[in-house]
Amino acid sequence: MGARIIKNNQEYKQTDADFELYSDFDNMFLPNPFTKQLGRKTNESSVSQSLRNLLLTNKYERRRNPDFGSTLSKFLFEPFSPVILGQIKTRVEKTIKNNEPRVRILDLEVTTDSQEQTLIIDLRFATVSAPKPERLRVTLNRVR
Repeated sequence: MGARIIKNNQEYKQTDADFELYSDFDNMFLPNPFTKQLGRKTNESSVSQSLRNLLLTNKYERRRNPDFGSTLSKFLFEPFSPVILGQIKTRVEKTIKNNEPRVRILDLEVTTDSQEQTLIIDLRFATVSAPKPERLRVTLNRVR
């Protein structure tokens, strides 16, 4: 009886992608209906999910990693002026630069809706390994 050789973990692949550089669990933690394994995100979608988690996490929220996160929620209680929007933009750039080495920011725009109840962060980025730009939009709502 000979040994079975598996190349590139073919048995465990859940996608048709030939080359998976980044991989992470899906935030929904729903099992695949066929394999019963947890769902995965790969490559750009994995990095996009990581950026969303990074921006929505407050500092000191993660145990043993107090510098992780951006604490953007504190800006929701301030009046949205050009100065505050500039501070939010600087905070987002600094957070990504310090915590996500896989990302290169191409364009970052911070805006509000017409009633100034919603903060919209629109980020265009490229991963270090792929030149194709991706877009991430994070929306934070004020709760009254």
